[in-house]
Amino acid sequence: MSEPIINDGDIVFCTITGGAGAVVAAGQLLLAAGERGWVWDTGVKEWWRKRHVGIAVWYEGVLSIVQAMPGGVEMVPLDVTGGKYTILRPNYSTTPGYWNQAKLVARAAMEYIGTPYDFATYAAIPAYRRGLRTQSIEEIISGIDTMMCSRMVDAALDFAHYHLFDDGRLPGNVTPSELYRQLKRQGATTIVKGG
Repeated sequence: MSEPIINDGDIVFCTITGGAGAVVAAGQLLLAAGERGWVWDTGVKEWWRKRHVGIAVWYEGVLSIVQAMPGGVEMVPLDVTGGKYTILRPNYSTTPGYWNQAKLVARAAMEYIGTPYDFATYAAIPAYRRGLRTQSIEEIISGIDTMMCSRMVDAALDFAHYHLFDDGRLPGNVTPSELYRQLKRQGATTIVKGG
């Protein structure tokens, strides 16, 4: 079987292991409470495998992932062997003016490298979805001074004028599994299907 061709701007879904994975998993369980039943619709096992998201980039000839981790947004080499990742390619526009959305998404993601992680979002999103809509909660969810993984991906897509959601939600009011489901609904191509 040949190696998959992964491009700048492809969206990478996976889990996180180790100590960071435990912290993120705890936060994701809080987010699950605000996902309007979709965890059950998707299936708990499938949802659990899509609880982290990043953006594929090619940097100096090395396939990498830009991802928000507890230490901040980072870029690390991406090894797609071993079935750990699911990678989707959005239906980026070929419309003039948006001719290279995938490259813009990758560039935007790289601009966020070094941005601190945002643990507060794990509580802010469920609170907001349950009706607690204060300015400070909205700033936690939508701000780009700190980010969790799904906010970083959503912000990079928005930068390239690739808007996944048209339901009036705040920017950043999104979880990794919601990104996955919406990309699939919009016909994103599965490049790598992993665990």
